[in-house]
Formats: sequence, C-alpha cells, structure tokens
Amino acid sequence: MSLIWLGVFIFLLSAEKTICQSPNLELEVNELVYAGMAARGIPTVSLAVVHNGTVVLTKGYGVKDIITKSCVDADTVFGIASLTKAFTNAVLTKMLRNSSVYDLSSTIKTILGQNTTFNSTLLSNFATLKDLMVHAMGIPRNNFMRLDNELTRENLMARLQYLPSTKEFRGSFVYSDLMYGLLTHITEVLHFFKNLLRWHISISTLLWEDIVASEIFQPLDMANSTFMTRVNFSSPNVAAPYYVDKNKQATLIDADFLRVYSSNGGSGAIMSTANDMGKYLQFLVNGGKNQEGKQVVETSELQAAFAPLAALPLSSQQYPIAKPVTPVTMSTDNYGLGWRRGYYRGYKMIQHTGSTHGYNSMITILPHSGSAVYTALSGYDGGYSFRASLHCAILDLLLHETPWINSTTIASFPSPWVRAARRKRNTLNVVNNEEKDGYIAKKLAEEAEDGVWCDNILNMSLISFTGNYFHGAYGKANITLDLAANKLKMFYGIGKWNLSYTGSDLEFNADWLGQPPSYDIQLKFLAKENVYGFECLDCDPKYVPTFYRHQYVSSSSNNNNNNAYIFVVVIFFIGFINL
Repeated sequence: MSLIWLGVFIFLLSAEKTICQSPNLELEVNELVYAGMAARGIPTVSLAVVHNGTVVLTKGYGVKDIITKSCVDADTVFGIASLTKAFTNAVLTKMLRNSSVYDLSSTIKTILGQNTTFNSTLLSNFATLKDLMVHAMGIPRNNFMRLDNELTRENLMARLQYLPSTKEFRGSFVYSDLMYGLLTHITEVLHFFKNLLRWHISISTLLWEDIVASEIFQPLDMANSTFMTRVNFSSPNVAAPYYVDKNKQATLIDADFLRVYSSNGGSGAIMSTANDMGKYLQFLVNGGKNQEGKQVVETSELQAAFAPLAALPLSSQQYPIAKPVTPVTMSTDNYGLGWRRGYYRGYKMIQHTGSTHGYNSMITILPHSGSAVYTALSGYDGGYSFRASLHCAILDLLLHETPWINSTTIASFPSPWVRAARRKRNTLNVVNNEEKDGYIAKKLAEEAEDGVWCDNILNMSLISFTGNYFHGAYGKANITLDLAANKLKMFYGIGKWNLSYTGSDLEFNADWLGQPPSYDIQLKFLAKENVYGFECLDCDPKYVPTFYRHQYVSSSSNNNNNNAYIFVVVIFFIGFINL
C-alpha cells in the first residue's frame, strides 16, 4: 500500500510541474502582456516567473528601441530601479554577519565618526543602519538633488544635515532614495577598511557596484546584470529608456542624465535581464540558495529582510486592489529591509516596486507556494496599473485561481472597478492664456531698456536676478542672462532651464531645456532692496528649499564638512580591528 501512495505522490508532483511549465501558461501570459502594452504604449517588457522554486518562464516582449525595432529577449538588459534596494541591504547585512563591532543597530555616527550630523541631535545621535533601510528618518525624498553632478557618495553625508525632517523619526514612513545613497557609501567604507585591516595588498575594488557583483551577481550566475553607472546604453542588448506621454508617444531619455541620477547606487542603479532575475527569484524563494543549492545569503538573514519592521500608512498603498471595490485584495501593510509585506487573496506576500526615469519594475513573491513574478518595462506605468494587474493575473494562473484580470481588463485597469486616477507627472502647468501672455509681452516690450528690464510689476532689471545661488544640501545653482534672447537661464548640475516671468509676485516658470526627462519647475525669488535668494517651489512635494545668493552664504559649513572625513579614517582604523 505504501508503494501505491508513493506512486500517487510522484504522479501528482509531476502533473503539477507539467501544468506549470506547459505552453498554456506562456500563451496566456503572452495575451495579457501584449494587451497591456498596446493599451499603454509600452515599448518593451521583461518577465520572469518562478513556481515551486523553479523558473517556469523568462521572456522579453516588444522592441529594444523604436528606431531599429530589434526584438527583446530574455537576455535584454532593463533598469530594475528600486528593486536595487534589496540588493543593497543584502550585501550590507552579509558584510556585517561576522563583525564583532557593527550590526544593523549600529548608529551612523558610530560608523562614520563623531562629526556625522543630521538635522537634529536626535537623528545625529541615534539614527542606525536599520533606520536608513526602513525609511524611518522622516526626511523627504529631495530627489531633485540628484541632478547635481557634484553630489557624490562621499559628500552626501555632509549635505544631509541641511535637509529638515517633515515627519517624526521612527514614528513615520518617509520613502527616501538619498538614505540608500548613504547606505551605498557606508558599504564602500566598511568594505575598504575591512580589507585594509586584513592587510590586503590590493584594495582597488572599493565601489558598491563591485561589491554587489562579487557578493550577489557572481554567486547567482547573474552574468548579464550590470549598473546604470557603467552600462553602455547604446549597446544592442540594452532596452532603451523611454518616456511615454499620454498620447502614447515614446521619447528617448538622455543616457547621461540617467548615469548622473543613478550615481548614488544603492537606491536604484542595478540593471538586469529576465534570465538573471529568474535566478534571483529562485534565490529569494529557496531561502538564499543559488541554483546549485549553495547558500549565498543565510536563510535567517533573508527572513529578517522580509520581516515587518515598519507599518505602512494607508496613503502608501500603491494600487487600488482591495475588496469590496475589486474582487480580491492585494495589500502592502508593512515594510522590511527593502521589501513590502502584505497579502494577496489572503496569502502572505512579499513585494517591492521600482520606478525611475525610463524604467519601471516589480517583484511579487508568495512564499507558501514558492511563487514569484518579476516584471520590468521601458516607458510609463502610472499608478503601477500594468504591473500590479499583470502580477495578479499570473499569480492566479499559478495558483489555479479563477483570474479576475483578463486581456480586456488589463488594458483598462483600474477601470472598470476604479475611475482612472489622473497621472501625476513632474511637470508644471505653464500658463498658456494667450491674453495674459500677450499683456505681459506687451509690458516687457514697452518698458525694456537695453534689453535687460523686466515689467513694472517687478520694477527691477533681469540682470539683478543673475548670480550664483547656494543651498547647503542641494549645492550650487547659477542664473545668467541671455542678452540676445532677453531670457534668464538657470543651470543646476546636469540641468538647464529657461526662466519666464509668470506675472505674479517674483515667480518664474523654469522650463527644462534638452532631452527628456523634463523637470519643469517654478521659482519664487526673494528680495528686499536686492534679490537675495529663491525658493524652488517644485523641487520636492514635502519641502521647499531656499537657495541664497553667493554673497549671503557662509563658508563655514564647507570647512566643517572637510573635518568629518579626516575623523572617519581615525575612527575606522580603531573600530575595525575587531571586524
């Protein structure tokens, strides 16, 4: 009798494997993907699916670029955006595993030195590695800073002291890419001194990129994975990064922009393929082991990364999938170390999304069934509508649930259940009232003197707005006057803008010049007898930075910042003797 039951058990296992790996899965997924792509004008998609701990599908859809129309495959490279954060945390956790000095509860001040300063004594003295990982600092994102090509991993800490908190430390969830830039720097510093004190003759491999490649990519045989900071975007195996507008028109995003924007590394710089991410999904669902069964990351460390550490507010829900509005619920309720934790159809779920200029991504894991889905795409996926609905549909197929998403509803989601939300983009609604524009133009023409006077509402010359402006965290901005065009121009990092007066107070529209992505913003200048600064009204939705003209800026902050790095060398040489 026992042999009969054994035979039945083996038959059921083989039958399940046959169903999951049958061509029907791929055909059904194909229909869903192509329908979603067509509805949203998405040029290209990368997909990996794992079930029962085994890769059952890896595939590319669409074209790598809309000019050559060369086809995507499972080895085409895509940006994975914020899915990078889990790699950053895994590498740092692994590095600290055998340390007798530091762990994730170590304060940033203990690691980087006593001159480490945030915006408050509380943060400066008590902020830990874990606080950075779970977005508990209360400091807004301030991603506009990442346009500054003088911002580096090394000077980021010195700048952060000038960014105020808008929420309570450890009492709120404020998502921050800059904090992962700081984790990137900490990883590099720890790795450097660890090798130095072990008397390694050659310690040239110091960058976060090399550490991730050594600790994760190589053990998992992710041979085609790379980084935005290093990739050749014109390579034939790279999916071109596109901005897709509401009319489904795709425009190529500037590669140099992406390289600078991703230079903080650990928040979103990794690029990978469907085949490589299939291996990564296996690693995640199989307790940190690679395809050969070798332990790459300890199972306990992976479980700790998935564990709920911070509650997510209702406002952080990324997509409208919840009963009774939709037939099922997909929720994310807590945040771990680079992972959101929640439920899908009542099953425990691990998930994270990623969105950056030109690329969007998502991973969803159901631990109970060893199932995981990865998608990346080039283009725009507002409200995670395509990614979230596609993952729901694929998970239903794997779980043999009746799908509530089909090729029709994936094209319209969140309709018909939810009225489509307005897409919120990082652009400014520039005044286009012809009558008002005509009036301002007339006034400018009437009162122009030598091509340098603004209208009588301001009663000051355009030249009086020019100069070098500074913010402690954001760095330098320069405003000049183009005499030929009678236009003010602003230069900040890799960005440049045309400034045009709005007709209201001292406010100017700043229109992005050059290739997308477009960062159209609004500036409000500050003046008493003279212009002494400006507020960047659209640099961050939670914080309005004020840039002051050079003559109003003290140089003492720069001197203090230099002292911190001298101290770091001393503190590390002492602290790492026991590492």
